[in-house]
Amino acid sequence: MNTTTRRIAICFSLLVCANVAAWLYFVIAHDSPTHGMAMIRTTQPLTIVGPDGDESRYVLPPGTTLYENKHFPEGFTRYVVYFNHKGVVAHEQVVMEAEHDGSYIDPLWLEDVAGD
Repeated sequence: MNTTTRRIAICFSLLVCANVAAWLYFVIAHDSPTHGMAMIRTTQPLTIVGPDGDESRYVLPPGTTLYENKHFPEGFTRYVVYFNHKGVVAHEQVVMEAEHDGSYIDPLWLEDVAGD
């Protein structure tokens, strides 16, 4: 193998290694969908307004971590929250409609707990 071929092979090998290292860094550093989102921790309970037609109210306890997802010009912010659940959740499958173009977000509203 002549010197030029050897240099090309070494450069190619280093380039492959650098690409693999960059890819691994990206995968490891960005392993969470909330990576880079600002986090807040609630200091008082918040009322979770039930979905359309549900007159019930639910409570999000103080100390819950919320991830700021998006601020809207209308003056509200959408948050992401994680829950753990052991066992199977009673559920129904949500079918992705073509009109949603592969992305469907159906948020609930949070409100301050009304004072007594």
